Amino acid sequence: SVTEKTSDDAMGNFIKNELRSFDQLEAELIKARTTRGRIGVALKGKHVGGRPLLGYKVNLDKTYYINEYDAETVRIAFDWYASGKSYSQIIDELNRQGRKTGAGKSFGKNSLHELLTNGRYIGIYTYNKIPNTDGPRNSYASRPNDEIIRIENSIPPIISKDCWDKVQRRIVTNKHA
Repeated sequence: SVTEKTSDDAMGNFIKNELRSFDQLEAELIKARTTRGRIGVALKGKHVGGRPLLGYKVNLDKTYYINEYDAETVRIAFDWYASGKSYSQIIDELNRQGRKTGAGKSFGKNSLHELLTNGRYIGIYTYNKIPNTDGPRNSYASRPNDEIIRIENSIPPIISKDCWDKVQRRIVTNKHA
């Protein structure tokens, strides 16, 4: 419709507005179809795009498998935190060893916290937690629980449930301290 020739009179303006409306409708239909497709993939517990979480790689069929080198980093962080080490001690040691986050960066408090609270490490696949909105990511609120897809045992766990529970209890205790 951008190349359509229209006049500058009232009828031309009407036609331009109608063409814009059709363009908007088509864009919304494409978005809805894409979203349905991604949700369909997510319901199978498969990768829907982006960078895989630290410790995982993705097969050609979009299923997850464990990347042992990076999974060791995850296990170390969980074990150290469960044994009583502080965030600062863990971050310092991981960085001293040259270990990196999934983005290839040095560890910081936020990256360590996200690692220690991500349920995928015990095999819980989660999708659709953060709504698609404009603006910085930190401004996003979580979706209502009934809109979030959670599938247990759909990806291989890296951390035992016992270690996970111990770490989560400690996080809650330290948060309130």
